[in-house]
Amino acid sequence: CGCLIHIECVLFVKLYDRSSGLHHRVVIVSRIRGRGAC
Repeated sequence: CGCLIHIECVLFVKLYDRSSGLHHRVVIVSRIRGRGAC
């Protein structure tokens, strides 16, 4: 997901959720899980 720490991914998803809504949050989470880089 391009982050150094898994917590950073979670925080990013929360911030993005506030900005863009639940649908985009689901997309990001699915990408993070798919890559498994965190």
